[in-house]
Amino acid sequence: MRNGRTILRICGMKISCVVFDTFCYLMISLTFHLQRYHIKWKGFSHLHNTDETYEFLKRYKGLKRVDNYIKNYKLYVQRLADPTLNAEDRETLLLEREREKEDLETYKTVERIVAMRTTPTDSAGGGGDVEYFCKWTGLNYEHCTWETQKDVNPIAKEQIEAYRNREAEGRFPYK
Repeated sequence: MRNGRTILRICGMKISCVVFDTFCYLMISLTFHLQRYHIKWKGFSHLHNTDETYEFLKRYKGLKRVDNYIKNYKLYVQRLADPTLNAEDRETLLLEREREKEDLETYKTVERIVAMRTTPTDSAGGGGDVEYFCKWTGLNYEHCTWETQKDVNPIAKEQIEAYRNREAEGRFPYK
């Protein structure tokens, strides 16, 4: 295992085939190891999700999650291709998939800045960077992550300002 990183979730994959028919299902089945999987890494926010090949992911913990994703995706495609599936059920399946994609985008939106810290400087003069503890839209507080100022500033100016205002007002019991 490299870098101790762990695959937490597979958020999707990039496939070249859009039409769901039997030929497409067979083609997808044969090329799953060539696809790129959108990976959510443990301990990182959705801002740091990456697209990786199956071969690359073999080096990391959590490969079983990729295998389960592939298995479930094959079942999903098979269900969509089922001729007995009525139009309403097909539409429901497609809408659920679309809703999941939309949810993933909201997970990249800072809802609130919970805290701020400055990283300690090292002997080489590095460090001293500002980091924010971010609460992400649609996720619980257990999914909060520390993010660097350069990553958060472009997407959360209002939330940073609100945090600074809260700090300045001193509405906390410990102040």
